[in-house]
Amino acid sequence: MIHNQICWSVVATLPPARCPTAATSLTGRTVSLVHLISIHTDSTFASVDHAAFSAAIKEKANSTDPFFFAVFYGHGRPGSGLRCPMCINLEQLLLEIGHGWFCPSIQRTTVAAEAMFPFPSYAFDTLGYRRVEWRAKSLNDRSRRAALRFGFLFEAIFRQHDILKGRSWDTSWHSLLRDGKDGKQVRRPFDLWLQETFR
Repeated sequence: MIHNQICWSVVATLPPARCPTAATSLTGRTVSLVHLISIHTDSTFASVDHAAFSAAIKEKANSTDPFFFAVFYGHGRPGSGLRCPMCINLEQLLLEIGHGWFCPSIQRTTVAAEAMFPFPSYAFDTLGYRRVEWRAKSLNDRSRRAALRFGFLFEAIFRQHDILKGRSWDTSWHSLLRDGKDGKQVRRPFDLWLQETFR
């Protein structure tokens, strides 16, 4: 890395980033995340509309962007949720973490929180990205609070950024940077938080 006159990092020579692979398995103390495949049908997940969910799983399993991971809480238990890298930009070395879904029984618990924790390290250290993004509709207070809790820094509100279901939406942008203090420090505080919670 070199720096310009206003001290922002300027890319000199960086290795190319890589896409997530089906062989990837991310493991925490209470959760494991594996690439979503077509055999993860409705019977794999609890508390879902089986017919609708089975069709959705087959579609998501074939997607490379977003690249879906199935979240499992404990060995031999049904799947607990989905989480994925998306908007993967190999040229700019950035991706977004999005499309989070969890069964009602683990929503807003440490299990759901721990399912998020492996992704920044995976993106920075394994895949070679320099920026991880989190986007939320500006009225989605729960998602915006979660981004801050996970160590993402709030950047800006993009006004009239999206039209969805006939409504105009503003978008709240948050990020972690590999070369910034946020990217380096998020691991330790989050790990301490999990330790405190599991006491």
